[in-house]
Amino acid sequence: MDFNLTLSEYDYKLPEEKIALRQLPSRDQSKLLICNVISSNIEHKKFKDIIHYLKKDDLIVVNNSKVIPARLFMQKRTGGKCEILLLEPYSNKILNCENEIENTKVWNCLIGGKNIKKGDKLSPLENHANLHLEARILAKNANEAIVEFEYQPENIPFIKVLDLFGITPLPPYIKREAEEIDKYNYQTVYAKLAGSVAAPTAGLHFTKKILNKLKENGINILELTLHVGAGTFIPIKNDDPIKHNMHNETFSVSLKTIEKILNHLKNKIGRVIAVGTTAVRTLESLYWLGTELLISKTNPQKIEIEQWCWNKLTNTEIPVFEAFQAVYDWTIKQNYNSIAGKTALYIIPGYDFKVIDAMITNFHLPKSTLILLVAAFTGKNLWRKIYDEALNNDYRFLSYGDSSFLYK
Repeated sequence: MDFNLTLSEYDYKLPEEKIALRQLPSRDQSKLLICNVISSNIEHKKFKDIIHYLKKDDLIVVNNSKVIPARLFMQKRTGGKCEILLLEPYSNKILNCENEIENTKVWNCLIGGKNIKKGDKLSPLENHANLHLEARILAKNANEAIVEFEYQPENIPFIKVLDLFGITPLPPYIKREAEEIDKYNYQTVYAKLAGSVAAPTAGLHFTKKILNKLKENGINILELTLHVGAGTFIPIKNDDPIKHNMHNETFSVSLKTIEKILNHLKNKIGRVIAVGTTAVRTLESLYWLGTELLISKTNPQKIEIEQWCWNKLTNTEIPVFEAFQAVYDWTIKQNYNSIAGKTALYIIPGYDFKVIDAMITNFHLPKSTLILLVAAFTGKNLWRKIYDEALNNDYRFLSYGDSSFLYK
């Protein structure tokens, strides 16, 4: 595998004052950089203007994952303080749209604190009169742990316990403590299925008014789920991006959504527009899943999309609607209402996009997997022009920052 990439090509200077620390009072007042990837033409608008750039019969796909209040401040019985960050449910079973994490009580976590060991029992720093919570360390390796949560009374969903005791897990580059308002601001208006420890931030700019207007204009809006993990913040440590181990994230897509995407692809009407890199990776993962089903003709026990599946299958040119037809047929055959799996799909320059025609995305960290994905879509040189334009026009960067609409 030789893509002749070096990570330093995807670096840029991001002044700290350009990093947005808070959501704007009005989500749709964020800036919007619009770039035609074919002509390289760039325009500067407000996000509310997105309605003028989306056409009748376009298909918008959003990630409806909901951020959980995943940070818990706890203490040992000796009084020593620690912090737990919930990452994902500890289960061999992949949770899907029909089986949310609301009652999952055993989690893979990160733990910060001294001398935390297997068997320790932790309690919250702040107690609540009507609810008792305790965390027990089932296993620990360095700062990673498997933690079981027990609480009384037991007749409420665990997600409600988190709502009471947990704090919004703001990204590490937002250098302030989370506030109560972040539970609303760091959440899309269409968030439904709890499970993310970081927001699918491209969707933060949408308001219900904009979504309603798009529907009135004949634009189709579909939802899928990819639970964003802490791995999204893991830096690429090797100057050769090929050597990076891409993180896994859980996704699920309902049969109804797959059917609607399939019909859209068959009829070849309008563009497929992904809101956020998470939606991009999920849609493209479905293509490679369909390709694998058609080639292998096997019945997989679980869905796991490998990071280099596209390079392994690069000589296989299966039309996109045929791949989605295979996914749809397989889901029907299994008598599933949705399909769920994990994806480690790693999109870098050299990747040939199969499903999406456009994406809405924020401005990302230098030398990140997200920059590589954007560069794969725009081309190796245009991404830098886009980011230079944003920096020179005082755009706000990263999770709470401004947005871009990139289309072909």
